[in-house]
Amino acid sequence: MKKNFKDFIKDKKVILISVIVIILITAICLVVLFVNNKDNSTNSIENQTEVNEEQNQDINTNEDLTDDIDYNALKNYINEASIMYVFDNYSFMENSIIEEISLPVLIDNNYIEDETILKLYNDGICDAYSIVTANAVEIDGDTYLKCENYTTEGYGDNHLKNDSNDNSNSDIPIDSSNNQDSNENSEIVMVEDYTGKNYREIKSQLESLGLLVMIESRELQNGENPNNYNKEKIIDQSVPSGNRLSVGDSITLYIPRIITSYPNFCNGDYSVDKVQEFADVNNLVLIIEYVENSGYEAGAILYQSRAEGSMVVEGARLTIRVAK
Repeated sequence: MKKNFKDFIKDKKVILISVIVIILITAICLVVLFVNNKDNSTNSIENQTEVNEEQNQDINTNEDLTDDIDYNALKNYINEASIMYVFDNYSFMENSIIEEISLPVLIDNNYIEDETILKLYNDGICDAYSIVTANAVEIDGDTYLKCENYTTEGYGDNHLKNDSNDNSNSDIPIDSSNNQDSNENSEIVMVEDYTGKNYREIKSQLESLGLLVMIESRELQNGENPNNYNKEKIIDQSVPSGNRLSVGDSITLYIPRIITSYPNFCNGDYSVDKVQEFADVNNLVLIIEYVENSGYEAGAILYQSRAEGSMVVEGARLTIRVAK
């Protein structure tokens, strides 16, 4: 009986040890499973973080591409080119002007050659125009941009002539040799080379196109033979050929200043019109006095205030008396 009790105790110990072993194995498995789950969660979080970082990097890269375009620098660049274009191609010393200069005009006339600017424009990313004001004292401008990611405030409101302005900057210039009637209402006049032409004809032609034309005489250079020049032929002009003038702008035509002497206006070879022409060519102030004289034919010149052979001085007063 005693032996059986010992065996029973022994069996109990075996069962207890088995239970403890099973509990330990279960605990170890649970620990391993927990660690694996934790590692998986950590890896998942890290992967998601990497994805987020890549997405943020892409967003930042796009923002950097936008930030790479310095719109203020771009505006200043176009503004300076517009001012230079107006300075070279418009007359504003006597009359103040306000002109709208578009980006295509600057590119077509080689005032903008920077490859970056051309790429932006050709890709259709940016368009621009400048409003330039100029007078004898100063010249200044404001530039307006319209890009995919940026538009200057007031871009659509500050066009001088809105849609009609495109016509004023058209690449189709007005040739001053064209029919005058067809060009009277045109906005732009293309200046030609007028040297060697009669200043009276050119003056009349340009005035019919809406330009202000002034005539000035200019001294010949030392050694030049006055006999090689005609007093009515243009030797220079204030605006070079190829430039454009707006209606109302001015141009000066220069004729040679040739030292000459007064002829005898009373010898019957001169009419009042011819004396007036002489005065115009030499920039004289002509005063005409009509007098009663039955002994002479009407229109005959009876008297001149400047003696025959005396030197003609520009700006002098010449008085003639004419029979009526």
